Amino acid sequence: MALVDRICKNKQCGLKFKAKSADVKRGWGLYCSKSCKAVHQENRTGQYARYKWWNSLNEYEQKQVIHDQIEAEIGYSELSQYG
Repeated sequence: MALVDRICKNKQCGLKFKAKSADVKRGWGLYCSKSCKAVHQENRTGQYARYKWWNSLNEYEQKQVIHDQIEAEIGYSELSQYG
């Protein structure tokens, strides 16, 4: 099992670590740990922040957000014909 020297892709970390060469060939071995990958992914996508925001809304607010998104996509004039 050969190891390759790597630098964590998470810019907040930048730790030097060793990854398996087979993992590097697969495109893995970019982060020193799962938590570093999670931090980098959250900074890139904001997925967890949206999840927390969505769950902070009550059912009525969630329906209003969905309604507003549909209205923006198809236009108010088309939506109004459905009530």
